[in-house]
Amino acid sequence: MTRLGCLCLHLLFWSLLPQPGCTQSMLAGTTFRIDHIGVSDGLTQGSVYYMLKDSRGFLWLGTQDGLNRYDGHRFRTYRPALGKDGSVQPGTIRGINIFGIVEDAEGNLWIGTEEGLNRYDRQQDRFDCISVTSSTQRGTSQSSRTIPFSINETELIYLSDAEGLVQFDFRKRHKTVLAANLHPTREYDLQSSAMRTPSGDIWLHASSGLLHYNPQRRKISHYFSNHPHNLFGPAQVVYSFHIDSDDIAWLGTGTGLIRFDYRHATYQTYATAGTNPISAIYSIASDQRGRLWLGTQNDGVLYFDKRSRLFGRVYNFMKNTPRLSEFKISKVYTDNLGIVWANTDPDGLARIVPDAFLFGGIIKNQLTDTLPADQKLTNYTVRGFLEERFDRLWVLTQNGINVLDPHTNRVVDRYLSNVQSSTGPVRGIARSLYRDPQRRIWVGRTGGVMAFDSKTKTFESILFPSSNSLVGANYVRNMISISDTMLIAATEDGLYALDISRRKWSKVPILTGENIFSLWYDTAAQQVWVGTYLNGYYCYQLSGTLQSGTGVSPTGEPRTGDTNSLNWHFIRSGLKGYMVLHIRPDASKQTIWLSCDRGAVALNAQTGQFRLYTERQGLANSFVYGTLTDAQNKIWMSTNRGISRLDPTTQAIKNFTPNDGLQGYEFNGNAFVRLANGELYFGGSTVLTGFDRMPFIAVHLIPTSISIR
Repeated sequence: MTRLGCLCLHLLFWSLLPQPGCTQSMLAGTTFRIDHIGVSDGLTQGSVYYMLKDSRGFLWLGTQDGLNRYDGHRFRTYRPALGKDGSVQPGTIRGINIFGIVEDAEGNLWIGTEEGLNRYDRQQDRFDCISVTSSTQRGTSQSSRTIPFSINETELIYLSDAEGLVQFDFRKRHKTVLAANLHPTREYDLQSSAMRTPSGDIWLHASSGLLHYNPQRRKISHYFSNHPHNLFGPAQVVYSFHIDSDDIAWLGTGTGLIRFDYRHATYQTYATAGTNPISAIYSIASDQRGRLWLGTQNDGVLYFDKRSRLFGRVYNFMKNTPRLSEFKISKVYTDNLGIVWANTDPDGLARIVPDAFLFGGIIKNQLTDTLPADQKLTNYTVRGFLEERFDRLWVLTQNGINVLDPHTNRVVDRYLSNVQSSTGPVRGIARSLYRDPQRRIWVGRTGGVMAFDSKTKTFESILFPSSNSLVGANYVRNMISISDTMLIAATEDGLYALDISRRKWSKVPILTGENIFSLWYDTAAQQVWVGTYLNGYYCYQLSGTLQSGTGVSPTGEPRTGDTNSLNWHFIRSGLKGYMVLHIRPDASKQTIWLSCDRGAVALNAQTGQFRLYTERQGLANSFVYGTLTDAQNKIWMSTNRGISRLDPTTQAIKNFTPNDGLQGYEFNGNAFVRLANGELYFGGSTVLTGFDRMPFIAVHLIPTSISIR
């Protein structure tokens, strides 16, 4: 077994990645060595939301595509092994979405997934799953998202969707439900925070503010919450928190860092780093020197000295890559050696070594800054595409929209970059793109949508009504049009319907509170297909009024196609436990392609039978973000390990990697489009310096060969 001791761990930083970047800080005397680790190094996926440095010196990383163990040289990955019938083989982990990792005194790991609580027996090198008994079907188990966060000699504490807050005696295999009404929050890409203090108190992340649970008194207290019994603080969304050794709560919000002394009912807000406002703080970790490390939305990694109450900033991390501020830092973790690990979502990890000696001097990448403005994107993480016309391709990035002329590779317009939102942090307001059959362009955003006026090149926001939503920053992930007057939006809190003429939203009366990832509308059959997070797909038949001006409301007024005039008839569902990221029919509409976290599914629309394509069948990776069909009817799939191409006739699969010309391994959800001329574009998370090497690929189909640029 390989061990990472103090000496060899530090030496690894000098040898793994040459030509590191460096930083300058607002606090004097601080120097960092910063390296990058990503999918190309063996990581299964670039969104690392949970980390643990174990007693043997291994770093365990929890992603949306399995569990990873890193020894400083290489990765070992753990994903469910499936049999021919699709069932999980004994001894392998159940679930691939990792929601928490803790280690017991014997060195065994307890890992939470969407399936439940897994125990990794280190000596036997095998997993077993602690199941949750179904409340409706006796003798059967059910899947339940589980987040373990505290452990001692005999007991661990976890949060569960099905059971609530649970204390588990793992030696006696006995569960005690502490609070059945406490559950993980439902945000997909911001991990739920939970901490147990040395005194035994438990702090939990809530949709608004914080929860404090006293196990002895079985009492729940609310802070900075919109709850009727909020004890202290103005209501606001708390993205992250940390309770330090002095029992002070540090809160990461959309507008800064809050120091909260809950025992004396006082708080202070730190909203600027130097003279600049701080963007949303998504993660907080403390090191041995009393510094707080902050993962932010737009400011990269910051650190805060609790004694001086000053911030410092970490800048670049290696040659030919952008600043850390180009990434959303969704998780930071400090290990026992003081090394800081930051998830540069969705591009892997930055490994930050404080107070390091830099060999070879200071190297700063300035190539991107010297390019002409029309050859640079506002951000190099691509989240979506939309073809407005042949010379205007909208490229949605993490910082606004860039309109590209595909023939010249020049940016001709920019929208919504560096936008101040009244409902959330600065920048990143645009979340999805859609053009309806009437050629109207819609932009999904936090809290609703924006309608684009092509004449004035302006956007009109149409926001959801205020409600008791359990999602703190609900946003529109996908859209479909079911008539010329009605738009259906997929959100983390179910489906919403927009009456376009009245600019009015209403909740769709199905899948209430469900985290919706994908939509497709079969216009001819009037059927809506819905892909969910971990609950598979659903299909509904629409009937009733779909068009404006037809139908009469109970008050005698003409209906305009609101959801009250529609009937949603359930037809079919399937793939329970799967995350369905994209739904697309083939040309005949007889086969529906579902892109899932466990593979690509070819579903027979009539019978519900399906064929699953995974790594076992030859895909580069089983986590499939989206599929497109080319002019030769071959299926192209974007994954976490490159692009795969399937020939449905021969079932042959060809995989493409950076050796074939790709600019990276990992791609993004919703970031794919087939243009009218047949070109295929896939958006990736690889950050590149020149506009001639965009972070997406265009696949050109030629009769005798295929080239990728």
